[in-house]
Amino acid sequence: MPRKAKACEALGWVGIPCTLLLMVGRETSPLSDRDRRAAQVAHVLAQAARDGEVAAADALRILRHELRRRNTNRAQKIATRSTEAQRVIEDYGAANVPKNASLDALHADHVYSLTEDELHRNDTLELWINAMHRLQMVVCVTAKENYRLETCERKGVTGPHKYAQAGVTFTTRELPWGVDAQDALKLQDVPTTSAPWEQIAEFARAFDGYAHFGEDWGERVGVVRERYFAGGGLPHHLDDLRGCLFCEFRMDRFMWGDDVMLSEPDAEGVRHFVDNPDFESSPTQQYRRAIIARIRELLA
Repeated sequence: MPRKAKACEALGWVGIPCTLLLMVGRETSPLSDRDRRAAQVAHVLAQAARDGEVAAADALRILRHELRRRNTNRAQKIATRSTEAQRVIEDYGAANVPKNASLDALHADHVYSLTEDELHRNDTLELWINAMHRLQMVVCVTAKENYRLETCERKGVTGPHKYAQAGVTFTTRELPWGVDAQDALKLQDVPTTSAPWEQIAEFARAFDGYAHFGEDWGERVGVVRERYFAGGGLPHHLDDLRGCLFCEFRMDRFMWGDDVMLSEPDAEGVRHFVDNPDFESSPTQQYRRAIIARIRELLA
């Protein structure tokens, strides 16, 4: 099997296990039937949107409705609350929290936004399982805070960064997006720099770089890559390194890189994509293995 095909298989692009598991860092938890069905619907709608069978706006409308429906009238039950949301509950009492007409009303705010980009980049059921887990992440905020957060989102600021920009603080330091890969990852979990490419691919897929970098993942990954090839160093944080490695492998899904080349014309004059015998010495390979080396250096 060609190298790229093996890497795709390692990344789960040619099939998924019968028993679906949700990947969270290095741990797995059983996937509920409801979550599995939601991911299946998202996967089918995204495929239809990519194929032009449905409008992307309609696919997003259906999926956003499903995400909102899960938290209807449940804001007070959300474990992660803003400091202001906690104040409202304490001032009014849980049974007397104001309704939507008040700035003190409570809202379930989705940490990550569902955008059209998600429809294009999540092209397997496994990716949608992980994406839906991320997109379902909510926190409880007040209506006043929600208005500020919407302003940030309209400016393109999404994910955890929007809370700092909107001046939203929380009652706990243990936030749902705050799991630090450096605390979970051990040196023995990381392939060596000389490991087979398929083993590195499997390691790369275990960290969601899309979720880490947000909607501008392409720009952020590109900056790191350009800096490295210009003679600069690599990031000093494990999450950034793992995010870059993940996105490097995902980009392989959509384009041919240094790992393949065109063959000489065959008897019918047709040239084929074949493995590049010099791939190990290519700039791309050196860059990706340099990321592995840097991760191991930080964990040593």
